[in-house]
Amino acid sequence: MVVDITQRHPGWVSGTQNAADPFVIATAKLLGAIVVTDEEDRHATTDANMKIPQVASELGVTTIVTIAWFRQLGWQF
Repeated sequence: MVVDITQRHPGWVSGTQNAADPFVIATAKLLGAIVVTDEEDRHATTDANMKIPQVASELGVTTIVTIAWFRQLGWQF
């Protein structure tokens, strides 16, 4: 799954930048989990500018922003 993600978007991981992101998405895909992230889907047109929600969406992986996740859990501040 990680290889598939990096082949789809070869310019997304650059050195240590975004290095863990394909593993996070692949793990969520395999476990049927949701990725909690504060990155926004900007509908980037180049791999270098892509964020987790955009790549995750391509693979059918749901993402949620942290504050929305807290609200789902019923947390109040």
